[in-house]
Amino acid sequence: MNQLILSLQILLTFTKLSLISFGGIVSSLSELQHDVVNKYHWMSHSNFIQLYALAQMAPGPNVTVVTLIGWQVAGLLGAIAATIGMLLPASIVTYFVSRFASQFVGTENYKLLERSLIPIAIGLFIASGLSFAIISDRSVFTVIVTMLSMLLMGFTTINPVWIILSGAIVAFFANFFGIFMIS
Repeated sequence: MNQLILSLQILLTFTKLSLISFGGIVSSLSELQHDVVNKYHWMSHSNFIQLYALAQMAPGPNVTVVTLIGWQVAGLLGAIAATIGMLLPASIVTYFVSRFASQFVGTENYKLLERSLIPIAIGLFIASGLSFAIISDRSVFTVIVTMLSMLLMGFTTINPVWIILSGAIVAFFANFFGIFMIS
């Protein structure tokens, strides 16, 4: 496919995602994964997860993953298209909504709107987490580690960094003793 046409498709895909990403890119990861892997077949599940993990390790915002995906799919033009598509529409909408909404801050309707967006954002985060768990968890061991991590994050005040670090250490030793092989 022509790189310009592919970059336009990337721009349109990320523009759509930008407008549904309440709470940031993490909330729309399941839709992003669906479009990139299943709908357009731009990359494999494994490649998608690797790019997401790389973006998480890099300093800066989580949205870095869209630039990496654009780069992987269509080079520099794809990276620019993905980044603009993800950032520009949401920024424009946020600007105009904040200018309009500033006159209503503190009113009951404004508070109702804020409270109604919370379940939407939570639902999108959960959908993204489940999508990643389904893609990533290929054995009983990984399902147990994922579930235990979710429970610890959801029902304790333990810093998530320690939970993630513990999961990495458990995976290392499980791989070392042949319980689970890291591929």
